[in-house]
Amino acid sequence: IMKNIFNKTIILLAFIGFGFNNAKAQYVTIPDAGFVTWLTTNYPACMTGNQMDTTCNEIINETKVYISNQQLISNLTGISYFDNLDTLFFHGNTVSVLPRLPDSLLVLMCFANQLTQLPPLPNTLIYLTCDANPITSYPVLPATLKHFACGGQGSSSILPVLPAGLEGLVCNNMGLTSLPILPDNLKGLSCSYNNLTSLPSLPNTISSLYFNNNQLSSLPTLPNSLLSLSCTSNLLTSLPILPPTLITFVASNNNIQCFPNFPPSLTTLLIGNNPNTCVPNYLPIMDATTLALPLCFDNDIVNNPNACPQMKGIIGTVYKDANNNCLLNNGEKRISNIQVKYYDILNNLFGSTYTTGNGMFNFPLLSSIYVVNIDTLNKPYGVFCTHPGLDSIVTLNNTNALVSNINFSITCKSEIDLNAQSVTYDNIAFPGIQHTLKIMAGDASQWNGLNCAAGTGGQVQVNVYGNVSYNGPATGSLVPTVNGTSFTYTIADFGLVNNATDFQLMFTVDTNAQMGNPICVDVVIISDSIDINPNNNFFTFCYTVSNSYDPNYKEVYPIDVPPLFQDWLTYTVHFQNLGNAPAINIRLLDTLDSNLDAETFEVINYSHYNTVTLMNGILDFRFPNILLPDSASNPSGSQGFVQYRIKPLANLPVGTQIENTAHIYFDFNPAIVTNTTVNNFVTTVGSAAHNQSSLLKIYPNPSTGVFMISALANIEVYNLIGELVLTENNATSIDLTTAPKGMYFVKLNGGRIEKLIKN
Repeated sequence: IMKNIFNKTIILLAFIGFGFNNAKAQYVTIPDAGFVTWLTTNYPACMTGNQMDTTCNEIINETKVYISNQQLISNLTGISYFDNLDTLFFHGNTVSVLPRLPDSLLVLMCFANQLTQLPPLPNTLIYLTCDANPITSYPVLPATLKHFACGGQGSSSILPVLPAGLEGLVCNNMGLTSLPILPDNLKGLSCSYNNLTSLPSLPNTISSLYFNNNQLSSLPTLPNSLLSLSCTSNLLTSLPILPPTLITFVASNNNIQCFPNFPPSLTTLLIGNNPNTCVPNYLPIMDATTLALPLCFDNDIVNNPNACPQMKGIIGTVYKDANNNCLLNNGEKRISNIQVKYYDILNNLFGSTYTTGNGMFNFPLLSSIYVVNIDTLNKPYGVFCTHPGLDSIVTLNNTNALVSNINFSITCKSEIDLNAQSVTYDNIAFPGIQHTLKIMAGDASQWNGLNCAAGTGGQVQVNVYGNVSYNGPATGSLVPTVNGTSFTYTIADFGLVNNATDFQLMFTVDTNAQMGNPICVDVVIISDSIDINPNNNFFTFCYTVSNSYDPNYKEVYPIDVPPLFQDWLTYTVHFQNLGNAPAINIRLLDTLDSNLDAETFEVINYSHYNTVTLMNGILDFRFPNILLPDSASNPSGSQGFVQYRIKPLANLPVGTQIENTAHIYFDFNPAIVTNTTVNNFVTTVGSAAHNQSSLLKIYPNPSTGVFMISALANIEVYNLIGELVLTENNATSIDLTTAPKGMYFVKLNGGRIEKLIKN
């Protein structure tokens, strides 16, 4: 009897155990064979044939599902059991059935399928793209939704109610004839290939508008937030004022007879196949066809038969006058990098810009009297025509709103100008890592595309101080004579030298270097030829060793300066594309400190072609069509920079601080804010010998022979051919009474090199 009871107990326990194991796993049938294959490949432990275990941890804990381009899946039954799913992405399939979605879902991307309807949407959903589906009606959109993309052949021609917080709407190819009131926070709107005849008012947050291939005959007022506008292939006959923020403007294939002013901010402009016969203003980014159109002038019945309004402002070109006739002729060289300044009638500077690669400059201005000026003082080029001469007085009013003939003709002066213009470096100065020092020196006119110093010889001397080891010249650069930390180039003809690429040296930072250690560079040009501007024959620049960094940053040299300092502050803004695709356009905004003198502003170097304007203390660099590669695909090619210099205002006292911060915009992304540089006006400076020497003052200069030094210094004085004429330690003065008149160079504490002029 006991044996029978024992056997029955064992059988009962086994049956209970079998039932318990079956209850642990809960299976659901997956009807779609393609989905079964995908699930089996990605979650093999959760699948038995076409049965999916809904209690499997891999299913329950999965947060992201990507099943794009399988083309064998038409039914996603089973996806409801992914309880923690936040992203579902299955574009380019043949899915026609979509079951209940997990309540945790944030992102649903199901474009290019065969869906005719959507299930109720989770109240958590933020991002929905279901375009290119024949959806006949849409469910209620959740209040959380920020981006909604719908439309496609066979889809409904009626939009659902748009959530108040929606920021992006794509509704292409829906057969829409009208749009509802747009949400107040909308930033992006694309409704191309519809039958729209008008648009509602645009919210003040909108940054991009795409309405190609509609039936629009007019556009509403465009807000100043707008960056991109594309309205090609419509019935437009006119346009509202284009906002000054606009970067991309495409309006081809319309009936536009008169265009409004094109803002200088534009980097893309396409207006072909319109009946306009003139343009309101010229921009450097225009193609040859657009530039061939004349400017619109009042009462010009030949070129402006539609009486298009004139632009308000000033347009001109700087060119090399090959035949000295003071006229801009076809084939004459256009001159780049010429600074053009704008003054009011009281001689107050309010703006400046630079000529672009095609020699053009333009500035939109209101009615008033202006003085337009190009600076030829101490420059290798001069202006020899009476109109315009060095400057031109321009009157703008209602009947003369646009002046377009301010064309400055320049030629090389008889004297030459050699300069040490810029020092930059690639990569960051990391311990143990090589970087390239890039020196721009030689014929100053090469910066403008000229070659005024051809036939002139001399020397370029470079001294480098700091925790670095020399590795050799960069590929393709000239080979210097090396003497310790000094590098000398003997140049027979500066006209045969590329001042931007021939003086490049490679260094490795010492492995024991500490973050913040200075690396300083002195560059000096020496020549027997008479130089019209000896003040620019030397350049001093310091940068620091880094251990970690943000590649979008700003630096200044020098940092700490003495009270009343009124020499150059050199700023360099570095940028790098850290995205995953090339940056098409880059913009750099820099608001100058009020203690800086805008009159002295100069651009001295940059990595890529750009346009620059300075107005009301705001410095604006734009890099149109830069196509800067991303850092993953091309680390070195993804970097760029601009370098400029400016002087502080006079008589700034101890305790003054000058602060500057740059904002860098990559296409339509939010600004990357750089670090803030700070210049301190102090009585005591850092302990580094080079930093101390950079703050020493020599006065009076010029002098009849005796020069005073503001503190004890070790000095070496050289003449123009490099001969040492005086050396002295712990000196407080320099006595050149018995030396011939002329220019000399003094090396202070083995570091900075300063020029001396004896009258």
